[in-house]
Amino acid sequence: MTSPTIKIFAILPQLNEIPNVSQSFEKRDSQGVSIFQAIGISYSILDRMIGLDAGCARAAAEFFVNTLMKDGWSWDTALLLVKEADWKRRMYRVWHVINAQNRADAVALDYEVYQNYWPNRDFCADGFEAETACWIADPLDAHSAS
Repeated sequence: MTSPTIKIFAILPQLNEIPNVSQSFEKRDSQGVSIFQAIGISYSILDRMIGLDAGCARAAAEFFVNTLMKDGWSWDTALLLVKEADWKRRMYRVWHVINAQNRADAVALDYEVYQNYWPNRDFCADGFEAETACWIADPLDAHSAS
């Protein structure tokens, strides 16, 4: 008897450095109230796993993809997200795949109370939505953003 096998092929992210996404025990967990933040913590876990042992990069990528799929994302979307290699591209890509309500929820969250699982709050800045739309719309520019 044979059992089904799943193979995951991913371009593993190769960050030059792992940003210090500070996490505070004094702040409330935001992943349950913001899809954007839930994906942010998944990226943070991915990077920390790879940072602790680069040999586990494939397992870390599989964990990331499986986590997103368990949260309801499609295989294609999870694979697209795991391929992004730097935090700016990740933020842009995630902003593009979540819906308008999820974006509004992320911006409206009180980050004095809730944890931000992204390295900055650029997504709250005026013009971020337009900047992201331009990045997504121009594939050549998308490859040079950093």
